[in-house]
Amino acid sequence: KNGLGKPFTIQAGYEFEQYYYPGRTAQTVSDVLKNEDQEDRRHSVFGTLSVPLTKLVTWIAQAKYEKQSSNQKFEQNYRYNYDLWSVLSGIKFKY
Repeated sequence: KNGLGKPFTIQAGYEFEQYYYPGRTAQTVSDVLKNEDQEDRRHSVFGTLSVPLTKLVTWIAQAKYEKQSSNQKFEQNYRYNYDLWSVLSGIKFKY
């Protein structure tokens, strides 16, 4: 509990997204067309901490890890396969 007698909250979660692009042919690293449509998959895990500072103000922090993979390997103009860490922090006001 914080000084206000209110408990902080912790949340955790997992997200999965899959995208299928019919008619968009996947390519190899060397720009050769494959015999399959492009498919992307994204896995994300995150944790959020919320701490009430006053009755109207809450501090929020979030950390997230995301991994995207695709059968699209030609990445000259855009990344289809990546890992991403992000950390966010902010203040929420009630009114």
